[in-house]
Amino acid sequence: MPVSGQSLDWSYDYSLAESSMAIGISESAIDQITVEGNTFPVGGAIGVFYQNQDNEYVCSGSIIWDYQSNVIPVWGGGSGGLSDGQEFSLFAFVNGVTYTAEIDSDDTNLYTYNPYAFISVSELNFTYFSVSEDVVGCMDPSACNYDFYATIAANETCSYPVLDYLNCDGSCESDYDEDGVCDINEIYGCTEIDAYNYSPIATENYGCLYPGCMDENALNFDPNANNPDNSCEYPVFELDWSYDNTDQDATIAISTLTGLETNDFTEVVVGAFYANSFLSDSIYTGLSCASSYDGAPSFASMTVYADEVYTTEKDGFELQEELIYIVLYNGQEYFATASYMESFNAGWGLLELVSENIYIPYSLYIIEELTVQGPVGFGCTDPLYVEYDESANIDNGTCFTLVVEGCMDVAAANFNSEANTEDDSCQYPGCTDSNYLEYWTYNPIESSISEPAIIANLDDGSCLTLIVEGCTDASAFNYDLDANINDNSCIAVVEGCTDETMFNFDPAANTDYDGALCIPFVYGCMDYSAYNYYPFANTDDGSCYYQPGCTSEGALNYNADADYDDGFIAYINGYEIARSTNIDSSNVLNTFGFSIGEEHEAKIYQNGLPEGFLINEEIIESIVYNGENCLAIQVINYSNGMDDMTANFWLSFSHNQQTSGLHDWFYVPMKIDSSSLPIFVINTNNQVIPNDEKITVELGIIKPGTSLFDAFSSFIKAIKTCSHLTAVIKTTCQPPVRIRIHSLLTIH
Repeated sequence: MPVSGQSLDWSYDYSLAESSMAIGISESAIDQITVEGNTFPVGGAIGVFYQNQDNEYVCSGSIIWDYQSNVIPVWGGGSGGLSDGQEFSLFAFVNGVTYTAEIDSDDTNLYTYNPYAFISVSELNFTYFSVSEDVVGCMDPSACNYDFYATIAANETCSYPVLDYLNCDGSCESDYDEDGVCDINEIYGCTEIDAYNYSPIATENYGCLYPGCMDENALNFDPNANNPDNSCEYPVFELDWSYDNTDQDATIAISTLTGLETNDFTEVVVGAFYANSFLSDSIYTGLSCASSYDGAPSFASMTVYADEVYTTEKDGFELQEELIYIVLYNGQEYFATASYMESFNAGWGLLELVSENIYIPYSLYIIEELTVQGPVGFGCTDPLYVEYDESANIDNGTCFTLVVEGCMDVAAANFNSEANTEDDSCQYPGCTDSNYLEYWTYNPIESSISEPAIIANLDDGSCLTLIVEGCTDASAFNYDLDANINDNSCIAVVEGCTDETMFNFDPAANTDYDGALCIPFVYGCMDYSAYNYYPFANTDDGSCYYQPGCTSEGALNYNADADYDDGFIAYINGYEIARSTNIDSSNVLNTFGFSIGEEHEAKIYQNGLPEGFLINEEIIESIVYNGENCLAIQVINYSNGMDDMTANFWLSFSHNQQTSGLHDWFYVPMKIDSSSLPIFVINTNNQVIPNDEKITVELGIIKPGTSLFDAFSSFIKAIKTCSHLTAVIKTTCQPPVRIRIHSLLTIH
């Protein structure tokens, strides 16, 4: 009995064996082969082991279980291998676990080696033996490198045949004729280069055609031909108007001639003809005349002669031989047919017709009407033969090949190599339903179909893929994942807001994207000069109303004091009130990137006085109104890269037009980084604020007792307004916060 926990080596070399036995598991016993009472799984292994002189278990044969009739080989008789009568054990290997077979005391022969014996197993149960050491490998049974000893899957290492119909070594799974071409790749056709239907792509020789004359009696008989092509050549067929008088004769009387320009028998010659000379049993060279002609204007008679039986030469009609009538008129030979009278009263008695169109010696033939059918045409007149000529009216003995109808296309499934006449019966297996992709020739690159070279007419069950027309371009707006045929309906993606209820709805857009957010309508007064101006509005609702400005004659004048580096423009309520002298007058509000005439240094930090600017009284009265007014100052540096910029501004009031000096109450503004009230800080992260574009900025809130940006951080959209200098910022705070920007800084 094996020792539990022992590890097993499943490799073996059967080439060293001198004999073998087999343990067979019949299909009926498959359900009785179990592991711990459960059905033995497909892909597991069953092996035969014996103990060597070192008491080590050695494998002497194994199989991979496939749930079919299985035979386990047992190799022995070699050096160090199983010997006659030696006991062995059966083990199973399933999912990294080794199991051993339970021993049945009534079936001890099962576990004893007997050379060349076959032992049938009806029942077998495996129980736990040991857990094998972890083995990393391919655990896909369909892979070429499948390792049933593996316990840890590394299926990324699995390798497979290059093609489905190949074995792992590259050989064909199926090659019936062992020619190195897989059966699935065999192309049937003629491989003989001299054949009429030679195919350079054919791999399997089939149906080679050698057209030619197959009539041994023809002048150009081709013994190598296997396909008649109507090319047989025969001796020239001629009419011989000379004749020999013989002892036996018959009389032919002709009453009427029709079918020509004349019915005068004196202008024509009528002859009765027979086959004159045979090359074989079926070929003769012409017709000979057997008549003595006497023609009157309205009546003709002639004597026709029989073959002289006592000579070898055929010089007349044979008994019951067909009568053939030829009319000679103006040098042209015509074929004619006869209509016979059943009886004729000759005055001396009633004469009755013996037969029609066959020769009977000593008979009288009364032709009521001889009808000319047309010029003489020689050929095969029997439509049952390949050589049939519908224009022929006199058979020249060239009917040799009986018509064999059938399919003559070597590409068809029912090609008939013996056929010589196409009957449109060819069968082409394939998909016969044009609603399926397999019916057509498919172009996977363009997702298009075209008419196949050979249209199938015999459905073989290959119609699998129903045609679905649609847009097959994955980058298109209306891409149809299910479509397999492009119907040219693809629509390009146009990104934008597609919500009709939104302010920025784009009727041309068909796709929403993150960079184009839908903005709702916000209604209100959009005139900054109005008393009820609503900075959040994007749609004017006509609600604006206005308060009159300051018109009092006693109104105060304004003085503006400014300390700056290097230039500035000041505005009240969006109207310019002052600017530094180094800025050209053409530069206006919200114009960025312009240059200034010269540098200007701030005064206060050098113990100087700020500059004063008198604001005209009339200007003040026109732009200032009761309520909140906004002072905005745009500060400009002299050039890009300059690291100093100063902006200190204030207003003073007086009743005169003199510029004031530094005010006693002036102090340098302190930097605020904490507050008992919420402070909004806008950080553009060194982004230039464009004139006509939107940028993303960071919004931070400083709460009492906290550091900058610790309490709140979010991304917002800065809304640019052209008519005023008010920025509106929406936050999660309630109510919404409204701030006014009192200084615009342009950094060059």
